[in-house]
Amino acid sequence: MRAKMPNRRKSQENIAIDYCRSGTDRDGFEKRYISDHIGFGLFTTVSVNRGDFLLEYRGERSCVDDTSSDDEQSTPEPYVFYYDHMGETYRIDASHVDCGMARWINDQWKNPNSKMKKVLVNNTVHLCLFALTDIAAGKEIRYDYGVKDLPWRKEWISQLIIMQSWPWSLKMKA
Repeated sequence: MRAKMPNRRKSQENIAIDYCRSGTDRDGFEKRYISDHIGFGLFTTVSVNRGDFLLEYRGERSCVDDTSSDDEQSTPEPYVFYYDHMGETYRIDASHVDCGMARWINDQWKNPNSKMKKVLVNNTVHLCLFALTDIAAGKEIRYDYGVKDLPWRKEWISQLIIMQSWPWSLKMKA
């Protein structure tokens, strides 16, 4: 009987760890202008498989102290991501240009195609995005920011309510 060869292929989490250690982005992504309302977004230039590591959300990492107000955390800050780890709240500020491509990924709470996960590297949490679905080349990467009352979500809900209350049964004039 022949012995099974070990699977030498790296797991997606191990690939993420390698990129986190190197502080670099994977190839296969480009920033594109979408509209005046949205601004820029991040698009794939290659096909991505479900479960694949995409990018790390890199930036200046800091602990949010207990003295900061809830208003500070609930007011949207461009390129800032808050997360909890071991009873503490942290933030990553990706506002500097050299923080990487993930800063251009837009919010999508209804049908995101990627998900943010915490990956531990040398006892430090790194925020990494993984594909939730197969993503074709040329598609925009989107993930759920996890904050319910963001201004654009409120605006979208208001528009939906207006559309649902619109008198669709108006008769057209002949």
